[in-house]
Amino acid sequence: MPSKHSTPSTLTASTAWQALIQHQQEMLGFNLNQAFADNSLRAELLSLESCGIYFDYSKHLIKPQTLKLLFDLAAQQQLQSRIQALFAGQHVNNTEDRPALHTLLRYQDSAHVPRSLQPIFADVVKVKQRMREVSQQVLTGQIRGFSGKPFTDVVHIGIGGSDLGPAMIYQALSAVHQPGIRCHYVANICANDITETLAALNPHTTLFILASKSFTTLETLENANTARRWLLASLEQPEAVAAHFYAVSAKPEKAAAWGVKPEFVLPFWDFVGGRYSSWSAIGLSLCIGLGYEHFEALLSGAAAMDQHFLHAAPEQNMPIILGLLGIWYTNFWQRQAHAVVPYDHRLRRFPQFLQQLEMESTGKCANLDNQQIDYQTCPDIWGEAGSNSQHSFFQQLHQGSDFTPIDFIAVASAPHGLQSHQDWLLANCFAQSRALMLGQTDNTPGLEQHKFMPGNKPSSTLMIDTLTPANLGALMALYEQKAFVQSVIWHINPFDQWGVELGKKLSQSIKAEIDRNADFNTLLADGFDASTASLLQRYLHKAD
Repeated sequence: MPSKHSTPSTLTASTAWQALIQHQQEMLGFNLNQAFADNSLRAELLSLESCGIYFDYSKHLIKPQTLKLLFDLAAQQQLQSRIQALFAGQHVNNTEDRPALHTLLRYQDSAHVPRSLQPIFADVVKVKQRMREVSQQVLTGQIRGFSGKPFTDVVHIGIGGSDLGPAMIYQALSAVHQPGIRCHYVANICANDITETLAALNPHTTLFILASKSFTTLETLENANTARRWLLASLEQPEAVAAHFYAVSAKPEKAAAWGVKPEFVLPFWDFVGGRYSSWSAIGLSLCIGLGYEHFEALLSGAAAMDQHFLHAAPEQNMPIILGLLGIWYTNFWQRQAHAVVPYDHRLRRFPQFLQQLEMESTGKCANLDNQQIDYQTCPDIWGEAGSNSQHSFFQQLHQGSDFTPIDFIAVASAPHGLQSHQDWLLANCFAQSRALMLGQTDNTPGLEQHKFMPGNKPSSTLMIDTLTPANLGALMALYEQKAFVQSVIWHINPFDQWGVELGKKLSQSIKAEIDRNADFNTLLADGFDASTASLLQRYLHKAD
């Protein structure tokens, strides 16, 4: 929760912020049904299309004055200059004193690369060439396992951004999976994750990719060690490890010390955060599983959205509008949740991907000036694929006492060829946004109270024709830039994640107590609270 300051911050006391507070009060009586009745062009005026994505934001609690005031807030926060700073390679990550250059990874050539970033881009090109070579050699059987058999399976071992993005992308782009090889993604330190994955694989034909920026990540190394033991249990000779493991890391010497051949380590730069890393060598499994040309198409779609974000006027800028709508609900309607519902089974992990992207980027309580803030930042991001979700949490969305803004993501066509399924899927998607808006009120003759639905609940619909690598890349970049827009408004750093570190540190001390089988009184003497000490005792004596 934001702190309760005795005096408002510079942001909340600003003219633009106060104008929006007043405007929200004026909008309390706003009705979406009436707004559409009053203006037959509302859907046309409040929609735009770019990079293969059609964005309809007409079902929001907004009118022209709302957008004007939100753009005023963006101008006050110097959004345009901050966007320029991001793409120019300035040190926008102030707490770690470095740039955030994930967008540089998506350029297809050097035409749009600032002169100061040309040397870094040259390194990016070299790594991409290496990714192309490795993926093609694996797919053609030039790179084989220790016993001379071609690889049939790739197990990508990472966690967080080194897992969520690649796993989501591979699942979403099933239409372009390469024949003869399968990719698997392991992240959880719970051994069921890796053991269930390995149970169906052949050690002779399995390639592992270890994805860790620091090569010290606990979960990744624990799973890597288990994978190594599993491999050696069948192949027996230590030399087999070098033939079956690649790594992606900013610490190649640590990967080599673990057992990865130096020439099998691909670099990963400090200027790329984990949640933005799918575009980097972390995407090596995608190059293999999808084919390199499809990985490049993914990058191309993201680069197109970057250029749209960089050059389009705010009134026609999809990431800016999407981000400002989130600001409108989070800060002026006090909404603390936001749902994302993709109507395509292949995108079922997309909400999970966005949870990390947005909540790790903008879930902050200190601003760029190292001051505690007095306003809400990132809402809780959650969701599930439609139409499954209609039979779970949509009851609350329709009849709950509050409202949650929703992004519906629709894919018009799919390769399965079952048109009746597709027609019903899209009918459900459009019906849900319409039902949330219309509701079912006491104006309906004979309506019983338990069937009452207030309606007037806002949503966006983002629609793409087909789920191609380029369209998916554009969709991912859209949400990346949305988070950046909101970080500028909130005056926070979206490129660090210090909150992730505390639990990691505490787990080390707890593991040490497990290793020495400490008793309850010793734990208390060591400074543990009684709850944690009791839980540890219960765990340590589970077999008694």
